[in-house]
Amino acid sequence: MNPLGSIDLIPLSHCPDLEELSLGEADLDEIDLSPLKSCRHIMIIMLVTNNLIEIDLQPLAGIEIEELYLNENKLRTVDLTPLAECPRLSRLRINSNKLTTIDLSPLSKCKELSYLCIGGNKFKTIDLTPLAECQSLTDLSVYNGRLTSIDLTPLSQCKDLEHLELGRNRLTSIDLAPLSECRVLKSLYVKENKLTELDKSPLNSDYHVDVRW
Repeated sequence: MNPLGSIDLIPLSHCPDLEELSLGEADLDEIDLSPLKSCRHIMIIMLVTNNLIEIDLQPLAGIEIEELYLNENKLRTVDLTPLAECPRLSRLRINSNKLTTIDLSPLSKCKELSYLCIGGNKFKTIDLTPLAECQSLTDLSVYNGRLTSIDLTPLSQCKDLEHLELGRNRLTSIDLAPLSECRVLKSLYVKENKLTELDKSPLNSDYHVDVRW
């Protein structure tokens, strides 16, 4: 795709039946999503591998979006608040940006969220508390970041969690006790941290859990 830098989405305001928008590898450094307010049935938005430093998600509030991909940009901050009004959101990727903090609170309203990838950023810790409300969550990746600590307690409410990626961080210890409630967990990736030991006893012995550390 030829580099665009920026793009005018206004013509899309006349496309109420638009279901997918894909603008990957377009060298975008800015984008105004306001015209998408008219696209009430858009389900997938892909803005991956661009140069976006910031993005206003407010135009997405109330839209039936199911998948949002913002990975591999240069985002330094992102306000997820509008996503609280996107109850059908099931997949969200914000990995490989330059975020130093992220507030996941709005995602507590996304009851259908099953896949969340937020690794490859600069935050040293993250509050997973809002994910206790995301009981459809099956995949969580906080891979390849700068985490020095993480509390997995909220994940005890995610009974359908199957895959958890925490590898390539700076974790010195991980308490896996909360994962005892994740009875269908299939894989736990914690490789390339600073762990000297890992107590795997809380994991469900009735299933084969692929633990890599």
